[in-house]
Amino acid sequence: MRTLFICFLLGALAWLIQQEPSPFGEPVSYVGVLIVLPILGARVAAALGASPYLGALAAGLLIGPMGLLSNWALAGLAPFEDLALAWVGLYLGTALAPAVLSDRRLLSTALSSALGALLLTSVSLAVLFSVSPREALVLGLIAALGAPIFTHYTRPIRWETFPLSLLTTGLGLAALVLVEAVNWQAGLPLPDLLTAVILWGAGVEATHQASLRIRTDPGRFLLFAGLALLAVMGSRALHVPALLLSAVTGLALSLRFGTRRRAFAPLSATAELVLPVVVGGFAARLDVVGLFGLSGLQWQFLLLYVATMVAGKVAGILLANRLSDAPPRNWSPLLLQGILAGTLFPLALPAHMGLAGAPAASLQAGLILLCGIAIPLLLWPMQSLADRFRRTGYQTASRR
Repeated sequence: MRTLFICFLLGALAWLIQQEPSPFGEPVSYVGVLIVLPILGARVAAALGASPYLGALAAGLLIGPMGLLSNWALAGLAPFEDLALAWVGLYLGTALAPAVLSDRRLLSTALSSALGALLLTSVSLAVLFSVSPREALVLGLIAALGAPIFTHYTRPIRWETFPLSLLTTGLGLAALVLVEAVNWQAGLPLPDLLTAVILWGAGVEATHQASLRIRTDPGRFLLFAGLALLAVMGSRALHVPALLLSAVTGLALSLRFGTRRRAFAPLSATAELVLPVVVGGFAARLDVVGLFGLSGLQWQFLLLYVATMVAGKVAGILLANRLSDAPPRNWSPLLLQGILAGTLFPLALPAHMGLAGAPAASLQAGLILLCGIAIPLLLWPMQSLADRFRRTGYQTASRR
């Protein structure tokens, strides 16, 4: 019934787009398309047994690269997407519970995966493409990142898959922030920046105290909605991504709350609807058409980055599994690269190789298509076959 309602709503929105321009109806139609299509695509993919984020990605490609909405319309939706990204960042940050951070088994696997991708990618790019040591280091750290937003929707779901991707991404992102801190321009004088940090800490504590006094989920929802809005405003003042600032805020809240996780229920419940919208909005801006104009050297750079990222993570994970008594069963989602890596990758490309500007946007699209779609589709039947063999072994053992 819900799917039929979404299909009806989609038809109504398509009809509205065909009507005369309206200062009210047109923006509402654009927001509706951005919300309905990714959610519908995620549901269709889940019904087919695939990861729902693949359906959201396909819907985003239909919205943007296929021309359902123009670039002008997508630019007008940027504030709504920033708010959705801030909400997702809060959810990802709060998902890193203290129990996950103290799990040595997950930490060893995440650290080995990040180090393997960092070393192999940075050394290969520095040697084969004459990339400077600093540029190679940054690209290696980006290769260490995972795709927690994509992994949230990975099938089959296992309890350690999502936290493992969060840990891997957090380790790589922390190292990347340290490397880039020297050249970061906050756009604020140092006293104002210190004041902003103090206000941020006070806001985290105020949110904690307020959530203890709010007894209902609707009240907590409004509290986190206001916090997400403040994160968007702060990210624009500090010139940092809203996803990054809200994720750090969510992590601070997670540590402050400790084992009391009930207050985060509205975040996780709403994330089920917001995550496909974020994935679809990101995919709508990918320059897929530009892939046909890339040179042979640019394709070699992209393919080497992907190959070394995958090989480095696999080598690191296999080493961690040999040293662990109970390694994670499903570590294949760590091979994905998602929205965060896709956002940072074009910014770190060396300009002297002709990779800046339009080629960077095309390489970004290639990275998402390879590491967000092609690799998962290759791993999907292999993982399903392994699960079938594992279940058969369990049934045989139980019969004995």
